[in-house]
Amino acid sequence: MEAGLFDMAVGGISLTESRQQKFLVSSPIMLDGKAILANKKHYNKIKTIAEVDVPEMTVIVNRGGTNELFVKENISAAKVITTDDTMSIFNRLALGEADVSLPTD
Repeated sequence: MEAGLFDMAVGGISLTESRQQKFLVSSPIMLDGKAILANKKHYNKIKTIAEVDVPEMTVIVNRGGTNELFVKENISAAKVITTDDTMSIFNRLALGEADVSLPTD
C-alpha cells in the first residue's frame, strides 16, 4: 500500500502503531497469535516456543514484519534464516532447509 500498488489489504496483518500512523485501519475482526509451522520431520512434535529455541533448530522468517520482530525477541538459541520471499518459506521447510517458521495463525 505504501508503494501505491494497491488500495486495501485484508487478513494476516498485524496491527502496529506505525501501520496505524500510515494507513486507515479498521477495528480488528479477529485476534490471533503465533503458530508453529514445522517441516514433516517435526510434524506433531513441537508444541512450544521453548522447543523451537534450541541450537538444533533452524527457524525461517520473512524479513521486515512482525514475525521477524517476534523471532528477534523470542529466539536466541536456534539458528535464524531471514528471507524477502515469504512464499519461499513453505518450499524451504518442505526441502528441509529450515525446521520451523513462526507465522501469525
